[in-house]
Amino acid sequence: MLTSDAVALLEPPPTSLSRASQVRLRRTLLCSDIVGYTGLLSRLGDRPALHVVRRHDAIVRGCAAAHGGQMLELRGDSFLVSFLRRADALACAVTVQRELAADRAAHPDGGVRVRIGVHTGEVISERGRYFGLDVVVPFRLCDAASADEILASGSPEDAADVLVRGTRELDLKGIPQRVRALVLDWHLACCGPVTETAAPRLALAGR
Repeated sequence: MLTSDAVALLEPPPTSLSRASQVRLRRTLLCSDIVGYTGLLSRLGDRPALHVVRRHDAIVRGCAAAHGGQMLELRGDSFLVSFLRRADALACAVTVQRELAADRAAHPDGGVRVRIGVHTGEVISERGRYFGLDVVVPFRLCDAASADEILASGSPEDAADVLVRGTRELDLKGIPQRVRALVLDWHLACCGPVTETAAPRLALAGR
């Protein structure tokens, strides 16, 4: 779910601020979203659900820190994490899914399931906030993913080794070009140096 905080990240920088404070960067962004958040509240009640969400938050934050990610604070049931290296973002996504699966198996409340979108592109950074179309894409990929799924756009040639179950051609809301996305198999994927399986190179179609 694209929260109001996320929308603020996507709005254009105020024109009153100096361009000198605006820096264009190439980053890989990971968006993670809890699936069925409202249902979780209904099923467990507010306080028990809060404990589950706190476990989820700790897992995502821990995985992000372990893989060199920078947390861009979002409220509610979503996270946006920035990485200098695409390989680290993909490894983080795989680790998040694995650790949440282990958490679900270990707790009678069943834990949570998430969907994850990963995209590499150019963003404008200003005062710790990111702006631009390439900030929107990981959110849209996350929206297109199913529970327990990781969708990643872009080329995996310089990434860590991951296994790929297939690709999808996606028409994402608000994105002018079709996006080709990898579907990552996190059950089998390695989190060390990764080799590309027989999957085509990814990019925003037409870029």
